[in-house]
Amino acid sequence: MVRMKISHIFILIAVTILIGIFIMASCDYNPFFGEDTIPERSISGKVILNKSDSYDGTFVWLEGTESKAITDEEGEFTLKLPAISDPNDGGIVDGGYMLYFFMGNYELSQIEIQFSRGQIVPDIQTISSQGELYQTIYLSRLFELETIISPKSEGEEGGDNMQSVLLFDIYLRPDVSNVFIYSKRIVKRDTTIHTGLLVLNSKTNEMVKIIDIDEAKIMRGGIMSPTDHWRMSYPLDGSTFTSGEYKILPFIVVDHEKLPNGILNAIGSNIDYFNETYKLYPMKRTGGKFVVQ
Repeated sequence: MVRMKISHIFILIAVTILIGIFIMASCDYNPFFGEDTIPERSISGKVILNKSDSYDGTFVWLEGTESKAITDEEGEFTLKLPAISDPNDGGIVDGGYMLYFFMGNYELSQIEIQFSRGQIVPDIQTISSQGELYQTIYLSRLFELETIISPKSEGEEGGDNMQSVLLFDIYLRPDVSNVFIYSKRIVKRDTTIHTGLLVLNSKTNEMVKIIDIDEAKIMRGGIMSPTDHWRMSYPLDGSTFTSGEYKILPFIVVDHEKLPNGILNAIGSNIDYFNETYKLYPMKRTGGKFVVQ
């Protein structure tokens, strides 16, 4: 009987130890398993673009990390944070991090967020401990970008060499002075030829065509006030575009004076060059869509 009781006691002790180990392994802090493990955290908020009917497309990035997000139609976003505090694994360490809000033709905005032990330090004016921003972020527009597309016939009226083309009229209307951009162009003594268009499938966002001129280069220039007007054309025939919906993206990269290092690469590799990756460049545009029956 005594041996039976002793064995029961040992079994009870063993079960108790296993339960304790399981509970400690489930906690954020476990002295038996080394360093802290930080549960999943996120930052959420809302971004409003002035002079715009939709608020989607703003790029949100936590500097020094791979944490990024894109706002939806309502301007809302959720940015997931790394779950560990080891900087070598892309995690969060103690200190301040800048949270950036970027739309190409809007002023850059940012707020600083403090972290301790991998977790957000709440601030009564900025952010809660759960990562909710207390105030809406408002971005001010630098210029409006509108693209109008229309078919037209070029050549001598009544002649045999009449050609159907698509005309692309691009209007840049600055809201502030001294806005500089990079674009594809050819500059001659008395004229400037603008080029550099990406044609995308509106539904799939896949690139369909690149419209460019071989001699054109990426150049920096200012936007003329009150309106800078560019006109481009492209031959239109039965083999140019199949039936479908398309959108045009003029290649324009805004020269932001205080753009932080790494933000463009965080959006996409070589995004400021004229290639397919440019379609990821955040820019609030109007117009630029057409349908081929």
